[in-house]
Amino acid sequence: MLCLKTIYAIIKDMKLKLKIIFLTVIFLIISIGVFFVSNKKNARIKFENQLSIPAKIDTLNTKVTSTPSKLIPPIRVPILVYHSIRPSYVGEPNANKIYDVHPNNFEKQLKYLKAQGYTTISFEDLTNYFDGKSLPTKPVIISLDDGLETQFTNAVPILNKEGMTATFFIYTNAIGRPKFFTWEQVRELSKFNMEIGGHSKSHPYLWKITDTTKLKIEIVESKKIIEEQIGKTITAFAYPFGLHKPITISEIKEAGYTSARIGFERTTHTKDDLYTLHSFMVTNDMKRFYAVINNQK
Repeated sequence: MLCLKTIYAIIKDMKLKLKIIFLTVIFLIISIGVFFVSNKKNARIKFENQLSIPAKIDTLNTKVTSTPSKLIPPIRVPILVYHSIRPSYVGEPNANKIYDVHPNNFEKQLKYLKAQGYTTISFEDLTNYFDGKSLPTKPVIISLDDGLETQFTNAVPILNKEGMTATFFIYTNAIGRPKFFTWEQVRELSKFNMEIGGHSKSHPYLWKITDTTKLKIEIVESKKIIEEQIGKTITAFAYPFGLHKPITISEIKEAGYTSARIGFERTTHTKDDLYTLHSFMVTNDMKRFYAVINNQK
């Protein structure tokens, strides 16, 4: 009997111990789980903080720049340069004859442009194109240099007849002299939708002038004189002899011109070309004229 009681007590004691051990194990499992969950949460918070701090710094230090909505593509615009519109006279030096275009040939050239679907525009129109404004499908610029009287008496009637416009680049010292425009003629051209452009004051080799004071006299003063005479702002300039240097371009820009024409032969232009717009001098050679118009460069 005693033996059974002893065995029962031992078993009872073992059950109690097992129960205690079981509860201890459960407690340890729960504690370990809570520990890992807590550490994982803290780790996640720390990781998120590490990510968010650099992000805030980047936001503060990054400069916001706007992306152009549309880049204006290059455009093909033949720029034609004329001088005297008249027949060459007997005994005229060959060096001068190349600047003469017979009125009959001038008319043929304009008719050819119309037949090919070209529309005349101004240098200001070309400048505005690079600011997002539209142009005709096949634009062309007709420009006439120096303000020679034959341009008014022979070229203008043909331009009017064909419904075309042109840009007249004048140098102010010549206006009013024999064989050149009068100021009244210049005003009349401006009044009837012809563009007037600057061509300096005395038609010097601007690229040889490094004195900014002298450059300003040639560029700024001539612009002011023209604008006072016609009552309009002029924005286009043609370098005498088509030659220039960086300092010349700088003064042209400072004077308020938005475009300038040089003498090299190409028909396609970009916005970067606005102060070095390429052009072709026109002669009596009709085959050369056709080649110029069909030049795809």
